[in-house]
Amino acid sequence: MIEVQNVSKSHGRRVALSGVSLQIHPGQVTLLLGANGAGKSTLLRALLGIIDYEGRIRVAGLDPLRDGPKVRALIGYMPQTGGLHQELTVIETLRLFAALRQAPPDRCMHLLAEAGLSEHRDVRVGDLSGGMRQRLGFAVALLTDPPILVLDEPSASLDAQSREWLSHRLRVAASEGRVVLVSTHADQQVLSAGDRRLVLEDGRLVSSEGSESDRTPPQQAAPAGKVVPLIKKELADAVSNKWLLGYAFLLGLLGLAAAVTGMEETAGLELQAFGRTTATLMNLCLLLAPLVAVLMGSAAIASERERGTLEHLLAQPLSRTKLLLAKHAALLVALVTATVVGFLPAGVLIVSAVGPQVLWHYLLFPLIASIVGIAMAGVGIAISVASRTAVQAQGIAVLAWFGFVLLYDLLLVATLAASGLPVQLLAAALVANPVDAARVLGTLALEPELYLLGPAGAYLTETMSRAGAAVLLSAALMVWSVGPLVLAVIRFRLPAPRHTSLRGTSVVATQTHSRPTTKEIPCP
Repeated sequence: MIEVQNVSKSHGRRVALSGVSLQIHPGQVTLLLGANGAGKSTLLRALLGIIDYEGRIRVAGLDPLRDGPKVRALIGYMPQTGGLHQELTVIETLRLFAALRQAPPDRCMHLLAEAGLSEHRDVRVGDLSGGMRQRLGFAVALLTDPPILVLDEPSASLDAQSREWLSHRLRVAASEGRVVLVSTHADQQVLSAGDRRLVLEDGRLVSSEGSESDRTPPQQAAPAGKVVPLIKKELADAVSNKWLLGYAFLLGLLGLAAAVTGMEETAGLELQAFGRTTATLMNLCLLLAPLVAVLMGSAAIASERERGTLEHLLAQPLSRTKLLLAKHAALLVALVTATVVGFLPAGVLIVSAVGPQVLWHYLLFPLIASIVGIAMAGVGIAISVASRTAVQAQGIAVLAWFGFVLLYDLLLVATLAASGLPVQLLAAALVANPVDAARVLGTLALEPELYLLGPAGAYLTETMSRAGAAVLLSAALMVWSVGPLVLAVIRFRLPAPRHTSLRGTSVVATQTHSRPTTKEIPCP
């Protein structure tokens, strides 16, 4: 059911896999053995299609790189790191992955009891012992009762009784005609459950022992993955995010202060001074919203990678693009909601004290904050995808925020003063900064005097009219909202499959008790 032909993978100069060819059949437990760094985990990730490789792999006739979600829907996977979110409880973890993979809800309770975790259902994963986490990870792999089980070091941290339970469960799965592939060290209880042993050494298959099974795998429809459960989980995480909570709180304070000040200055008149009085509020919004958005966006992928949970999410029957867009969608909903909630108290105050006729004037601020937050969230996502660690991503995010909010204007003004930069170029540079574009767009809506727009904004308004300048700036913000996200999607996707030429032959390792020999079989 799994066929690997001449598969190679390198990480820079380090060769992880070199010309590996093998077949794995249903109805038996196949053990993948080798020291750390031998290439075991790399091979498993290649089977799942979550890393690229050279060569040819077929899982139930499907190509993991071209048909990734369909392949992963057939596989119950348990990564070496566990890949579970520490903040979720046991039952929340099972329900999350059950929803992602469209497994029956009652399957969670059945596996909870089978794994001996019923009494720990409401315990956070981070508070479980290592052995219990391994049991939970195995239960997650079994959620859809998949035709293929791929387990990476499942016996790590297990006591003797748990290892015996694991070995028994593996034998049962194989006896039902399933493909069972287990990467493991020399644990005797797990080794005793194996029917075949494949040994990797420095990325090469050096030994293949045991007989092949000719059993027919069970026919099973594999449901597609659902992205909505992941969005719900991300939104739930955002509720407790300190950056988002602080952002909403500060917006609430600033909004109330601006509303009170504006009403005191106008004393019940037409609130014409409201725009001028609250110009400071807009500037503060344009400081806070980009900072929170870019920081939260920068954590989207980098933090998952650092916690070891990204691999498990990638192993679900979702494409990388859907995974990234789900995180982005949840981030935008959280940001806009926090912005609206933050400004709500001041809005209520204005309506109760003055009436709804001036509310539209005040609603400009949450609108501008939301727009610039959406644009900077995409920047944060792009940073997150390109960063190796969460710390690196956050550092770059802060620098990006500083550059857009402060350094950009300072450099432009200094250049204008020192070299007499034409105002036309300064105006063109305005649309290259989402924060500045949002500031001028918001100021235009307040019907200010031209000096409040700055030289670039005033030039655009005089040259293109107020409506033309607003259209141009809105288009620039649209580009900023979409452009970085598109770049992130491109960067996050795997490269196009590169299949090495097999020259009309398929290389398959034959089963011996020492080193394998090979035979050439004509490809159809």
